[in-house]
Order: sequence, then structure tokens, then C-alpha cells
Amino acid sequence: AGQPVPEALSLEQGDDSALPAFLARQPDAIWAVRSSSFGEDQADAANAGLSTTFLREPSHNVPARVAELHSAGVEEVVVQRFITPVLSGIAFVRHLSVELEWVEGHLESLADGQASPERAIISRLGAAWSSGDFKPSHGLTEEVLWDFLQGVLRVFHYVPG
Repeated sequence: AGQPVPEALSLEQGDDSALPAFLARQPDAIWAVRSSSFGEDQADAANAGLSTTFLREPSHNVPARVAELHSAGVEEVVVQRFITPVLSGIAFVRHLSVELEWVEGHLESLADGQASPERAIISRLGAAWSSGDFKPSHGLTEEVLWDFLQGVLRVFHYVPG
């Protein structure tokens, strides 16, 4: 969707020879090791979190985490440099609106019940169709967010049938 995303390596086998070279290119990085499955994100359901995600892993732990996910039945594992978020959230996009929940920092504080999210619905139809209060934060405005989400929707456009 036109946003800078850290380079990632997708592994279908735990002993992939590309992994050591990939990790060596960024020796001081910390990593996210997560599942990537067709069944996780569908047009009508978000099933992220079906498998364990390992965050902030040092390079020496990554091969064991990949093997752990593969042995748990995960078909494909993604290894990606972990970036500490300033804001994170969940967006459910429909054609004319987006429902948002977000927190300062990492989303795990929301998932763990340690933080209550901000909530809003923003709509292209105007304020009468919106709810909540989306205040600009860290350079993120409603317009920037809407444009980004529309870009994501264009990349992952799903047409039933």
C-alpha cells in the first residue's frame, strides 16, 4: 500500500538456507517471527493470532522459533525486523467507512487487557456517518489514515464469486 515495510523472509521449511544470511544482514536487529497462513485473513474474517507470534527475538533465537512454529503445524513462517510502534491498532475497512481501535505503543497492551483502546468510525459520507473522536496523533491524520487504508484495500481487493 505504498508504505515502507521492513524486509521479510517467508519460510516453508525450518532449515531454509536463506535464514542465516538474512539475519546476518542486520546483526543488531530484533525480530518478529510469525505465522503466515491463507486461513488467517479472509474477506469476511480476521483470524490473526491463531498461532503464536514471537516478538523482539534476538537473532540467535530466530531459528528455534521458526522450528517451533513449523512443528506446531504452521505451513509458512515470516521473519521480519521488529519495529517498536508509536501507535498501533486494528481497522475494519468497508467501502465507505472504517472502524478503528488503537492504543499508544504496541497492540499487545490491548490484547493483554492492560490498555483500553481509543475507538472511532470514520466515513467518507461525513460526520453524520462517523462516531467517536479521531484526533491527529504523531502525524497521523484522518485523511492520511483513510488514504493508507484505501491503498491497502486496493492491494488486497477481494471480489466474491
